[in-house]
Amino acid sequence: MDPLAEKSPNVSSYVYCFDNPVKYEDPNGEIPFPVYDKFRGESFRIDSYFGPRNTGISYASKYHKGLDINFGSGNFDYGAPVLTTHDGKVTSVEKLDGENGRNVTVVSTDGKFRTRYLHLKQINVKDGQSVSEGDQVGEIGGSRNGEEIGGQVHLHYQIDKYNPETKKWEPYNPTEGKENKKENVVDPQKWITNNQKTKHNKPNIFRRILDSGIKNVPKQNK
Repeated sequence: MDPLAEKSPNVSSYVYCFDNPVKYEDPNGEIPFPVYDKFRGESFRIDSYFGPRNTGISYASKYHKGLDINFGSGNFDYGAPVLTTHDGKVTSVEKLDGENGRNVTVVSTDGKFRTRYLHLKQINVKDGQSVSEGDQVGEIGGSRNGEEIGGQVHLHYQIDKYNPETKKWEPYNPTEGKENKKENVVDPQKWITNNQKTKHNKPNIFRRILDSGIKNVPKQNK
């Protein structure tokens, strides 16, 4: 008997594996990343973790509030799918202007935390839309200060927790103070109880990793 059948009856055991080239549901909340494992044959990496840093890039912050995620080099990952890491509601869809560029914010169903996805090429959701973990919210880009590629192409992924005393959102370290390694990145879906998870009626289909070329990539302004 398949032990996952009761938790996720619409997902086959073939689908439920980490490196399988098929998008799957994550009933246990064990996949913390906002991207597929691979894009066009390249595995993703984390180029910058939470905390103090010195990148040598003039516009980059000295204290990083999230994770910078990339595939390949240069503009290789321009257009790679960006996925929400938890159930919730889209509460902010920003335009191209500003240091964050085109970006999306998803607030958890209990309102205790949110995730942010910055510098997008494209947005695939609308303000107020309910989303489930693994839904595509956009595509990796380099948008910043009104330019489609106003900086390096990458995804800035950030987790914020709400502080009820200060009534402010505060950046949360995705590794929770542990060593800066992929395996230490927390999955915020684990913070959501079963009765708080987004209910949806999606068709049981395979959503595969995008593994095709992206054309017409704009050049970065110097």
